[in-house]
Amino acid sequence: MQNLLGYSALLNLDSLCSHSIKIAFIELVNLDQQEDLKLIVDDQGANMYLKYQNQNSHQTLREAIEEYHEYLTHIGRQILTDSPEDTDPIWLYHDATHAIFGQDTTIEGEAALDFWVFFGTTFSWKLLKKYQQLPEIKDLSRALVSELGLTFIPKLYWRNKGVIWTVIRHTRRMTKKWPFELPSTLLDRRLDDLREEYGITVLTSEQKVPSRLTEFDYSIVSEIS
Repeated sequence: MQNLLGYSALLNLDSLCSHSIKIAFIELVNLDQQEDLKLIVDDQGANMYLKYQNQNSHQTLREAIEEYHEYLTHIGRQILTDSPEDTDPIWLYHDATHAIFGQDTTIEGEAALDFWVFFGTTFSWKLLKKYQQLPEIKDLSRALVSELGLTFIPKLYWRNKGVIWTVIRHTRRMTKKWPFELPSTLLDRRLDDLREEYGITVLTSEQKVPSRLTEFDYSIVSEIS
């Protein structure tokens, strides 16, 4: 069943959000002075806004990934990291796509990220297969199928087809594909510069609105695995 779940929509530990989590941060919008743009999030991880989600963010890619990790910590998610000897740091590659494409970690956000990755990056099936073999991903795959059923993924894509089609249109306007196997030289470049170079236009808050959010309690993963 692993192939059913795609790249990150729902093969990724980060794609889960407990309904009980409630966090609120203050948004400070001042890109000229580079003040911190904090997170606004409701009990399902929706209505969020992070600084890296701004098209013209002056953060470096490294700083954006750090902000993404900080967000995961605040909502009680585990930050998954690569081993030092891993020649293909898959989690770094994955987290960088969240940052460069400005996507959140709701299940619907991960579904949209799937299409950014499939159509807008140089991802390889070899790395996808390696990703699917990670123990955490296998456990998550089983939990999702057990809790939400075999038809959940196609239904998810169908009901969010408006958002997904917008993503596909944006990828068609890119000037070149994002390197999924991330060169380290890109980590210290600014997001606004990278997005201009690759022709990436992130979705606006209005464009990201899903038809409805999927509730999923990550605690069932440990019960099934």
